[in-house]
Amino acid sequence: RLEEIFAVVRKGLHAPTSRSSVGHTLCPALHCASSLVEALKDLALPYLDGLIDDMFQSGLSIDLIQCLHSIAQSIPMYKDEIEDRMLQEVSLSLAGNR
Repeated sequence: RLEEIFAVVRKGLHAPTSRSSVGHTLCPALHCASSLVEALKDLALPYLDGLIDDMFQSGLSIDLIQCLHSIAQSIPMYKDEIEDRMLQEVSLSLAGNR
């Protein structure tokens, strides 16, 4: 059942939105993803690789940062990956590519 639940969350992170409303529309999906990981801890490991990438599709936001922080605290082995991806996103934003 976890596979189905994470599939629904990932679908929510891929929901089509207008450019101006993307952060507000995906915010509940971001928080749902981080809450699942926080509650499941190591049981969420098989679903994290694609999930983290999908979360970044919403663009940089306070909600994204909070959710990724929660995931990094819940599963410390992903902290470096999350930090690297965040640095990449910030660099792209500063370069004007996002």
